[in-house]
Amino acid sequence: LDQARTFLLSVPAAFWQNEQCVAKACRVWLWRRDAQRALTALKNFSGDYFEGRGFIGPKDYLTGLAHQMAGKPDAAQTDWRAALQVINRRLAAEPNEATLHFWKACLLACLHETVEAERALRIFEQHGGTRGPQINVSFGGGAGETAVVYLLLGHQAEVLDYLEARHRSFSSRRPGDAVVLRNRLRLDPTWDPLRSDPRFQALLKEP
Repeated sequence: LDQARTFLLSVPAAFWQNEQCVAKACRVWLWRRDAQRALTALKNFSGDYFEGRGFIGPKDYLTGLAHQMAGKPDAAQTDWRAALQVINRRLAAEPNEATLHFWKACLLACLHETVEAERALRIFEQHGGTRGPQINVSFGGGAGETAVVYLLLGHQAEVLDYLEARHRSFSSRRPGDAVVLRNRLRLDPTWDPLRSDPRFQALLKEP
C-alpha cells in the first residue's frame, strides 16, 4: 500500500481520465483508510456508474464508503440512496440484469433496510446470481460479492464458514490465491466487522 500511495501521488493527469484507474485508485485510498483522497479520486469520474474492469457498480456506493469511513454517516446514507436511485433506473430498463439486483441488495443493506435487502438478494439469485456468500479473489470488490451483503445483513457466522472453506480450498489447490485472499481480508475495511472475531483472526494467521 505504501508503494501504491507513492505511485498514485506521482501519476500524470491522463491517468485520471480512465475510469478503471480511478476505481482502482479509490480502492487503494480506502484500503489505506484515507477517505478524503478516495473522495478526491472519485471526483475525476463524471459518470454515476463504473463499468470498467477495476470496478462495476454505482459511483455513490464508493463515495458512501468514504464518507462512512470519514465519520459522516448522514452523508454516507445520502450517497447510498442516490446510488439506489441509479440502480432502480437501470433496473427499469434491464429488469433481468443480475448485477443490478445485486447492487440493489447491497445498497438496501447499507441503508439498514434489511427485509427489502434480503428480498433483493433472493431475486439476484433467481436471476442467475451466486447463492450464499461469495468473494472474488481480486484487487477489490464489486458486483456479485455476496459475502459483503451477507455481512451487512448480520450473517457473520455464515460468512466466516464460507471464508474458512474458501481458504482451505485455495490452500490445497491454489496457494497463491490463498495469500491474495488473506491479504485482502487483512487490508480491506469491508471486513472490519469481523476483526475482533477469533475465527477471523485465525484465518489471517494461516501460513
